[in-house]
Amino acid sequence: MKLNQLKQETYKAWTVFCGVEGTPIVDSLFREEVKKFGDRRKKSTWEAAAVHFEARSIMYGLDAVDIVRYFSEPGDLFFEEFRFKIFDVLVSYPKGVRMLKKGLEQIFQEESRAQWEQDLQALRPFLSDNMQLVEAS
Repeated sequence: MKLNQLKQETYKAWTVFCGVEGTPIVDSLFREEVKKFGDRRKKSTWEAAAVHFEARSIMYGLDAVDIVRYFSEPGDLFFEEFRFKIFDVLVSYPKGVRMLKKGLEQIFQEESRAQWEQDLQALRPFLSDNMQLVEAS
């Protein structure tokens, strides 16, 4: 992803995060938030900020089942490129781990065994490195 497109995706993720939090959307606040992740001239700063805003948005903006489905269903270009990083940020928060666990439990209780296995299969690449976090909570 080119830097200009990444900046646009970061801004989009930040505006969604602001909407979830109820924070006003002010460009100067955006610049300050991105600056917390490093030098704004570097692509790695924009990646870290975008991933952080996306992870926090889904953690506070979606219910538990929708969080599981967010990772089990294909998304847009930004999601496809950064989905593992988004997942890693999400599970770095205790609330994120609890929400994933709750979502998986709800899906297992509400859906057929076949649907549960399909959802779990889609999540397997994410869970392989982070399974001990899910089991520990």
